[in-house]
Amino acid sequence: MMGSGGMIVIDDQDSVIELARFYLDFCVDESCGKCAPCRIGGTQMLRLLDRIVAGKGTDEDVRKIRDVARPCRRHRCAPWGRPLRTRRCPLFAI
Repeated sequence: MMGSGGMIVIDDQDSVIELARFYLDFCVDESCGKCAPCRIGGTQMLRLLDRIVAGKGTDEDVRKIRDVARPCRRHRCAPWGRPLRTRRCPLFAI
């Protein structure tokens, strides 16, 4: 999923939502901050995923994640925005 040749193995006891949150947290931390979609959108999606992981998420939060992720997929300056551009990103599976 990330890096060069990296592999993440999970089983049915692992939460894909928590994995997506971990993955996004890394992307937000490593973002260069030059483009607003990654800088602002990544942080917004992370806050929404925090709510979902805490059990306080709603269907609206999932819709907001998809809405915020759309510009991140289209516009990005740095390589760390690239995972948000691909439909393989775990955020698009929720």
